[in-house]
Amino acid sequence: MDLLTLDWETYYDDYYSLSKMTTEAYIRDPRFEPILVSLKFNDAKTFWILPDRFRQMVEDQEIDWANTAVIHHHAHFDGAILHWHYGVRPAMFIDTLPMARVIDGPKAGNSLRDLCIRHGVGFKGDYVNNAKGKHLADFTVGELNQYGEYCCNDTDRTYDLAQIFLPQIPMD
Repeated sequence: MDLLTLDWETYYDDYYSLSKMTTEAYIRDPRFEPILVSLKFNDAKTFWILPDRFRQMVEDQEIDWANTAVIHHHAHFDGAILHWHYGVRPAMFIDTLPMARVIDGPKAGNSLRDLCIRHGVGFKGDYVNNAKGKHLADFTVGELNQYGEYCCNDTDRTYDLAQIFLPQIPMD
């Protein structure tokens, strides 16, 4: 089975955000807008693409979803985007957030930032703070590249955490 580590960056602002809404309400809201997505196939180099290119990948069946496990940090969010907006159902989801709760305990800080520090896999960036209130059309090419690099870093850190956590979690 192939592994695909994936992370979405989406539009948010002071009033429309995951801190103010449930995940479902946020993703199903008419204001929902994917900005970009980063992808890491198995252990290959991570790259980012725009939502239209991702849609084309899905339509052209460039990914064999029936034989692909998708790794996320908080699959409830990224997996819902895959299914509700792109009609994708991979063979399985691997989520580093609940794995961290099992390994480190539910009361430990299990944000991607906290896990990166605790498990020594690098650092989560903060470019997302520059994206508040910006739609895809509002980004310059340079800003979009910076946001893409930030997203790729999140994907790499999630992949690194999965490599640490998976051997510690029973297969069933």
